[in-house]
Amino acid sequence: MMNPLPPSFVLVCNRGPIAIGRFEKPAFHKEEGENLLHKFGIDIEYGEPIDYGVGTALSDFEHARLIETYVDLACKVRDTARNLTRSPHTVTRHIEDHQSEVVRDGTCARCRRVNGREAANALKKHQEK
Repeated sequence: MMNPLPPSFVLVCNRGPIAIGRFEKPAFHKEEGENLLHKFGIDIEYGEPIDYGVGTALSDFEHARLIETYVDLACKVRDTARNLTRSPHTVTRHIEDHQSEVVRDGTCARCRRVNGREAANALKKHQEK
């Protein structure tokens, strides 16, 4: 009673043993060494978390959209800013950041995290009217 076998159990109170029982492992229970992620087809991708932006800061999604809009509008900062209701300075800063990352690393991390179509594309020099 002091050393029950693994599927057995003893219920005890301050007056002594109350019950002795047996608990069989259910069929759905995980086996030792069993890889549940592999069994259920779950693939884990490691990478940087997406930046969702706080307050007026641009999220990674907005950054990618800004870059895509800039390319779609023939590289015009003012049109992009007007279209996205952002200041031209914000648009210019994000374009420069995107460009420097693509030149330095071969891809823009913010665009890559959200699968932006321009993640690996260097941008043309921006034009004004």
